[in-house]
Amino acid sequence: MGGNIGTLYIAAEYSRRLIIKKLSKRDISVISFPQSVHFSSDWFGEFERRMISKVYQKNSHLSVALREEKSRQVMQSLISEEQILFTPDIVLSLPVKDYDFSRDKILLLLRDDKEKVLQNNLKENLLVKYDGQVVVSDTFDAAVEIGTIDEGNRSMAIDHILSNVARHQIVITDRLHGMIFSYLTKTPAVVLANSNLKIQSTFESWLKDCQFIKFIKDPNFEQVVDAINDLKQIEPHYIDLSDKFQPLIEA
Repeated sequence: MGGNIGTLYIAAEYSRRLIIKKLSKRDISVISFPQSVHFSSDWFGEFERRMISKVYQKNSHLSVALREEKSRQVMQSLISEEQILFTPDIVLSLPVKDYDFSRDKILLLLRDDKEKVLQNNLKENLLVKYDGQVVVSDTFDAAVEIGTIDEGNRSMAIDHILSNVARHQIVITDRLHGMIFSYLTKTPAVVLANSNLKIQSTFESWLKDCQFIKFIKDPNFEQVVDAINDLKQIEPHYIDLSDKFQPLIEA
């Protein structure tokens, strides 16, 4: 599961493709959990499209779950419709929880990698305007603090991340799972676009009716401040996505 079908994280794609290929001659179901898809717009991207189409379609027992509409549309041109499942990101299957914490401050969950498109001055301006009221973190900080995450401590790691989010009044994030953690903890969130549209497409596919999450495609400082002010007046209401996982359950 994740956002690694295609060329953006090619090592993960090669590993998955090897498994799909090796299992193609065995009479067992193969299910790829909810994914996003991205191909570069060059010769390499076109080559990888052809390779994925060839290898995936040769495995007649393969089902590929796509976690947002943009990725579904891409894969519809590469594999058969019978191989496609459409469900939310698997993390959205976790139960939404009410926390009794006293919420305070703004939590920034911002990426600093090849999917980043946010200008640094937006972050700096927010730190100045909300001086002393901003906490800078990231969605993988729990892994760093806990160390190796395994079957014995993974529930604790998830609870640690969600509890950290739930202690804040507002989240500002350009990470897909920053948006998802906000939904799971009923924490109002300003969600900013990343480089490959997976956040926008996930929002539009599943969370556009969630009134405590605001998505901004081309954010500027004034838009973010206005969104923060609006969200401070909102009482979050849960929307139920549990039935959206039925295709994966039945696969």
